[in-house]
Amino acid sequence: MSRILGIDYGEKRIGLALTDAGNSMASPLKAVPNDESLVKSLQDIIKEYNVERIIVGIPVNLKGEHGYEARIVLRFVESIIEPFGLPVVKIDERFTSHISADMLSGNRSCNTCKKKRNHTDMQRIRKSGNIDKISAAVILNDYLASEEFKKMSR
Repeated sequence: MSRILGIDYGEKRIGLALTDAGNSMASPLKAVPNDESLVKSLQDIIKEYNVERIIVGIPVNLKGEHGYEARIVLRFVESIIEPFGLPVVKIDERFTSHISADMLSGNRSCNTCKKKRNHTDMQRIRKSGNIDKISAAVILNDYLASEEFKKMSR
């Protein structure tokens, strides 16, 4: 059965997530280095998991526009992802890193408990690479919940 691959682009690491066999939910897969081995890593994953579609998070700014970072990701999609010849869907990924960091640290800022992430926790979480793959899963789950996916699945 075909699966869907979610991608969270990063300068150092690319976070990856996959849907289950029924394409109903996403799970973090891994973070791969954003280096000369990236294309081969992605080719292997696409083949191993029979990927049929790729979802890429685009860092849209708060005004809903594509800024500098979004243009970098769009160039990545054009030069690295599109040559695989699979359908590519680009979705807004605002706040996915913060959501992922909250999930990893267990520190959810809220009005009741007033907990906040501290700087040291964030550095540790980012260096682990876990935030990248969890962000990819958040992006992919957002796509699975989208009207676009629901229409396509009917």
